[in-house]
Amino acid sequence: MQQENLKKILQTGYKLITLETNNPKQIINDFRPLVREGKAIYIWEKGIGLYRMEASHIKIPNTTTPEMVINHIRQSKLFGIYLLVGFSAELKDRNLIPFLDQII
Repeated sequence: MQQENLKKILQTGYKLITLETNNPKQIINDFRPLVREGKAIYIWEKGIGLYRMEASHIKIPNTTTPEMVINHIRQSKLFGIYLLVGFSAELKDRNLIPFLDQII
């Protein structure tokens, strides 16, 4: 994804944006320059949990399940961009919808 397109998406003001891709590693790499601009970018992977892009060896506690990571995002007082890899499969569980509603 071109950087100008990525910045346009982020400037929309939406709190929740989904990007469908067959290559999540490329999307993650597209977000890397934003770290240099001072943006906090977090990545979540099922079974691994949430971590900051620039410190992948430090996992954020209590974020391994979809419910936990959504709750963490909801409670966070700091701005962050959260890349939830493979999360569309998790959305098949309709019990997650109320958690997402709390973020939006």
